[in-house]
Formats: sequence, C-alpha cells, structure tokens
Amino acid sequence: MLELNFIRKNNKSIIEHLKVRNKDFRDLILKVLDFDEQRRSAQFKLDNELSELNQLSKEIGEMFKSGQQQAAIKLKEQTILLKDSTKELKQHLVDLENSINEILYQIPNVPNKQVPLEIRSRTMLLLIVMVIYQHFPLMQFLTGKLPKNTI
Repeated sequence: MLELNFIRKNNKSIIEHLKVRNKDFRDLILKVLDFDEQRRSAQFKLDNELSELNQLSKEIGEMFKSGQQQAAIKLKEQTILLKDSTKELKQHLVDLENSINEILYQIPNVPNKQVPLEIRSRTMLLLIVMVIYQHFPLMQFLTGKLPKNTI
C-alpha cells in the first residue's frame, strides 16, 4: 500500500507510472488527496477547538476561585457547545481516515522507476504475444482461419 505522504509529494509521477497497470488510477489518487485535504483541515479545526476548550476551562477555574460564578457559568455553557463540536469533528476525522484507507487499499504499488515505461510496455506486449502464440490453434478457430486439412 502506498503511503499518503508519498502520494502527496509524487502524485503526478505515480499516475504516470501506474498507467502500466492498464487501469487509470488518476481518479482514486485525486480522491484520496481530496479526502486528505479535508482530514487535515478538520484536524486543524479540532486542534483549535480543543485549545480554546482548554483555555476556557482555565478561565472558569480562575473565575470560580475569584467568586465570579455567573460569568463562569456562562463560559461553562460555551464549553458544552465546544465539547459537542469536538465530538462531531472527531467522528468526522474517523470517517475521513476510513475513507482514505479504503481508497489506498485499491491503489497498487508503483512499478520500479528504474524500468522505463517503454520497456514495461514492450514487456507487456511480449507477454501478450506469448500467450497468443501458446493458444494459436484457438486463435485460428476463433477467427475462422483454420488450416485446410482440419475441415
């Protein structure tokens, strides 16, 4: 399975090298990059909200110590909203990570970069020709070009 950092840094070359696999993986790679961007954005938002929640909790403790209970209660209501929001964000992150992993399982490893694309294509063509050669009588039968003595 390809790593997300590797895909993020080398997405164009990955798309190009995976063409050898006779399937277009461009959409999957772009989709995983999109989900990754969403995940990173959600993680940033979650980190900010958790930081704000910690700051508010400190302020609430100080207000209760100083006798400002009404103000502390108002801040406590804000923390309840933040806790609900962070809970939703955490679930959203889990969903995004699961989606990313499902897509990553569908993307094969990239063929070795040392082998030029042309050589890999020629090798694939050679393999196809070898398979056809082994099944030459079958190919003659399917195309209707049977030798004269077989009818």
